[in-house]
Amino acid sequence: MIVGQSHGAFTATLAASQLPARLLVLVAGMIPTPGESPGPWWPAPTTRRHHRSDLHAVVTWARATRHPDAPIVRQRPFPDEPAPELIGVALAYHYINRMVNIFAAASPFPVAAPGLKPIMRRVASLAFRRLLACQVHPGASLDLLPAAPLPGDLAWTHGDPIIADAYARAAAAFDALGRQALPEPVRNLVSARLTTWRGEEPGLSRGWAHSATQPLHAPQRPQARLALLAALASHQADARVLDDARTHPGPADDETLVAAAWASFTDARRIGSWLHTAPAATTNQRCHAA
Repeated sequence: MIVGQSHGAFTATLAASQLPARLLVLVAGMIPTPGESPGPWWPAPTTRRHHRSDLHAVVTWARATRHPDAPIVRQRPFPDEPAPELIGVALAYHYINRMVNIFAAASPFPVAAPGLKPIMRRVASLAFRRLLACQVHPGASLDLLPAAPLPGDLAWTHGDPIIADAYARAAAAFDALGRQALPEPVRNLVSARLTTWRGEEPGLSRGWAHSATQPLHAPQRPQARLALLAALASHQADARVLDDARTHPGPADDETLVAAAWASFTDARRIGSWLHTAPAATTNQRCHAA
């Protein structure tokens, strides 16, 4: 994964064309026209120092988003205007990271022979270059999902209509799939656990998940265990957990994938509920107040 923020869009796209990255993310990226130099976009030295300070604060905030009582989360280090985009990116990665922990292989290349990996990297580099050449416009993919009302817990998206629309559609899709794949007692168990969850780690073993699922009927416990682990400790969901949760033989069990996806997205929404905080006062605001 390669992340470029603001002017970093110039170098992140170049890096993505040379490295076998799975994902390129631009956060408030300065997107040039083809052939445009970054020189005219670059600010004065004092502004660059301020920009680096702001970027470091946003990175620190992103690392702390799982902890609602962290001071930098209680007062976010950026104003209201970019809040929907930054919170939306943070939540997307909380979801993606959980799914990657559960399902992704250790390497994006489907070969184990070390001698073949340089060849695969070159092939992947050419493919990524073609993808980067595509023009992407905000909101262009919204129609992949049907329109839906915005749930109350996604109120942090209100400042950006496109992000609000995207998250509303995604939330409705995840909820519908969750209802199809998971029995209501399983969904209620996970939702109740997340309602009181404040970012704490559940424990080193999976014993907590085993205990939490005991009130359910025995056939429902494996799926509930997977859903709880996906939401709260995705690194603990191994092949045995997946095998136990499969409702159909073989690795291509869509319901197992949906169970993990619904739980991961539901947990990301819970994290979003404590990220919509007031911005910290800037230096100018503090001086004016004094």
